[in-house]
Order: sequence, then structure tokens, then C-alpha cells
Amino acid sequence: MMERKDLEFAPIEFLRGRTFKDCTFILDEAQALPWHELKTLVSRAGEGCKLILLGDLGQIDTKLRKAETGLSKLVNSSAFSGSKLTSAIDLKSQYRSALCDLVEEIESEYETGSSK
Repeated sequence: MMERKDLEFAPIEFLRGRTFKDCTFILDEAQALPWHELKTLVSRAGEGCKLILLGDLGQIDTKLRKAETGLSKLVNSSAFSGSKLTSAIDLKSQYRSALCDLVEEIESEYETGSSK
């Protein structure tokens, strides 16, 4: 598929100046991107493009807080939720391990300011 150019992997830094038509973008770990990087990707989509953004806002491991991430800004905007061009699937739970659950609980306390 890569030899036929049916499949391409590219860092976000190499997307500037390009327009993609009739293709599907799949972006994994989208929760790690700030708004300007997510906007760089989304604004390159031309006619016939589909964007699939995968991310877990409970597993942000960058310096960004949840509300500062591009994915959070995107899915929590009224423009996104009111558009016929978009949809979102929000899985209410995931389970990796008890330790991961603990880290998520600590992060939640930190975000809300309820930690000691």
C-alpha cells in the first residue's frame, strides 16, 4: 500500500502547505496535541476527506491541562457538537489496570484543585 501511495505516514510538521483530497486521516493519541497542531491537521483536509481522531482526555501525558488540548477544545465546542459534519464517540470507561485508575483519580483531583 505504501509503494502504491495508498498509505502514507507523516509527522504533523510536514503537513504545512499541503491539501489532501479524497482520503482518510487517522490520528492516534490526539489528546497530546495543542490546538495549533490539531488545527494544522484539520485545516489540510480538502474535499472528500474524513478525519478520525483517537484520544483519551483522561490520559494526557504532556504539560497541557485537559481544557488546553486541541482535542478537548474541538469536541467541547458548540460549533463541533452542532455540526452535521462531525460526530464523536465518548467511551465512559476503559480499564487498563488499578494503577492507571489511581493515576487518573490523582489527575482529576489535581485538575479540580481538591488535592491536599
